[in-house]
Amino acid sequence: MIISAMQPYFLPAIHYFQLIKTSDIFVILDNVNYINRGFINRNYLINPKTNKKELFNISLKNKSQNKLINEIEIFEYNNFLKKIETYHSKNFNFKKIYNGLLINKIFYKDYVLLIELLKKTIEEICITLKINTKIILASSLKNKNFKGQERIINIVEQLSGTKYVNFLGGSKMYEQKTFEKKNIELYFLKSNLSDVKFKNTEHFITNLSILEILMNFDLKFILNNYLSEFNLKKA
Repeated sequence: MIISAMQPYFLPAIHYFQLIKTSDIFVILDNVNYINRGFINRNYLINPKTNKKELFNISLKNKSQNKLINEIEIFEYNNFLKKIETYHSKNFNFKKIYNGLLINKIFYKDYVLLIELLKKTIEEICITLKINTKIILASSLKNKNFKGQERIINIVEQLSGTKYVNFLGGSKMYEQKTFEKKNIELYFLKSNLSDVKFKNTEHFITNLSILEILMNFDLKFILNNYLSEFNLKKA
């Protein structure tokens, strides 16, 4: 049983979904503190007029780093949808992704809590990318107030996991010997997309929202050329 876990991000880059793809169960860490300047409620798209990255976001109510992610409420997201429509109405997959995925499958109802929207977004994009990984919230598990790698080990144990996968960039957070004592194999994912530039811009595929990729590329191409471009390295 392979487990991975990560904070939720809004329409994250494709390597986030590479991580989910490696796993049998992906745990959304919703019971950790919200980060004000993080990417929990925002991300980058390309402005077609300037070919530069531009932030888009979901507006929140009373956001605070003293609150858990699953306590944060949404204020509105209509401005986000309007920006997508303005920027990307001429894109290759606009109708399929904007109408089919965003409007009909994700934003078809009003959400109160941000985590409800984030979980639904991740689930629907996984379906689009033909990823069958089970997705659960960390708050649905028994919370023993562990932190850091102890929190992760506890999650893996509760789910009867034998392997844990994280991004290579997070390798300093984990001690192989600690995982070995718990009979958990530790792996790190390295995406091979860092040098792939996006169209005629100076930006890389890994720096952009998955929404940008879905709008601009054929799904089969994404599945065959981007989603599987990673290596797993054992600690």
